[in-house]
Amino acid sequence: MRDIHPGQELTDDYGYLNVWEPFDALPEPGSSRTRVLPDDLLHFHAEWDAKLLAAFEQFNRVEQPLLPLLDTQYQSTVAAVAAGQQPMDSILNCYYRGLEVSVI
Repeated sequence: MRDIHPGQELTDDYGYLNVWEPFDALPEPGSSRTRVLPDDLLHFHAEWDAKLLAAFEQFNRVEQPLLPLLDTQYQSTVAAVAAGQQPMDSILNCYYRGLEVSVI
């Protein structure tokens, strides 16, 4: 964990955002994936869970200035997971495949 300084970029994997259509993405350092698919959560959740858990292990070691922006209920959950007092929910819980809606 470290501070993010002005001019630095944050990267994100769009695969967990429940996209409806596949799309190509620019390659990122450390990843060979260049295609985002609607079912990426089903295939990569274990890898992403491991990364999230590693981040939670560092959570209480650095200042968290954005923590007050979370609802107090979630602050307690985050603190319990970070302290190893509660298991982390899988990112797979974010997977959603609802009914597609057609616009006429």
